[in-house]
Amino acid sequence: MKFLTIAASLAVATFSVVSALPVNMSAFKPRALTCPADVLSCTSASNGLDGCCVPTMGLILLVQQWYNGLGPADEFTIHGLWPDTCSGGQGPATGCDAARIYTDIDTRLQNYPGTPAGFLDEMNTYWASYKGDNNAFWAHEWSKHGTCVSTLAPNDMHTAIKAAYGVDAQINCASGVLSEIWLFFKVNAAGTYIPAEALTRGSCNGAISYPVKSGTIPPTSSIKPTSTTTRATTTTTATRTATTTATPTGLPEGRQTGSCSTNGATVCVKNGVSNQYSKCNSGTWILNQCKSGLVCYSDTVTSTHCA
Repeated sequence: MKFLTIAASLAVATFSVVSALPVNMSAFKPRALTCPADVLSCTSASNGLDGCCVPTMGLILLVQQWYNGLGPADEFTIHGLWPDTCSGGQGPATGCDAARIYTDIDTRLQNYPGTPAGFLDEMNTYWASYKGDNNAFWAHEWSKHGTCVSTLAPNDMHTAIKAAYGVDAQINCASGVLSEIWLFFKVNAAGTYIPAEALTRGSCNGAISYPVKSGTIPPTSSIKPTSTTTRATTTTTATRTATTTATPTGLPEGRQTGSCSTNGATVCVKNGVSNQYSKCNSGTWILNQCKSGLVCYSDTVTSTHCA
């Protein structure tokens, strides 16, 4: 959960008119950067830590199955990823949030912005139902288990804001969809803004829909190779296929196929043009896709970013 956009808007509005703002400046960072990175769920250190950092049902169980007729002959398939209580117990048989029970998982995945190309094909292969109805299987797993983990509940959001600012905020929704967060301040004679408690908790109830926004995200990396010589040398040592071509800058591109040796390496299908890229996953090139509206840019011979 991130409040970076909210904090940035607040900063622009207030820093131009005040000399000091007595607010914990860590609140202006993405939420993930304000969580203690070394705290594990289901430990004494996680007691009381808000659910945006670690899940409350924090014993996560990956269940795989070996079922004749499902998936490749030499691989397990998925049964589910279950958030259990710290003592190993499952949530309620009917799930944890009736407002988020869906029956159209396949349609939602097809329409979700940024779903990688071929993702549903992989799900149908590696997360198949022995009853033949994969969508019904996925819907059951989501409704019973998936609804037991959420960082979109109003109480989690109120807790995160109060921890960052020292006061609560007003969180408003329109038809169950997050619309606005109101932060209140009082001002003293010196022109200093002091955070104040919200007048109400807002209009959000139950689960909040937190939709993906369209648009672009600034690249997180701008690392470029330092010389043409280095690029050429590295290119000769990297594993590539016959489909690879070189961009004017000497960086590789093209859809990669077959085996690969550098796990996690990525190569743009068409640098600066296509939104697809190949990624080395456990020794095999897999085709992936940037989020909607973004394209792939090469950083080095084995790393890329979407912007």
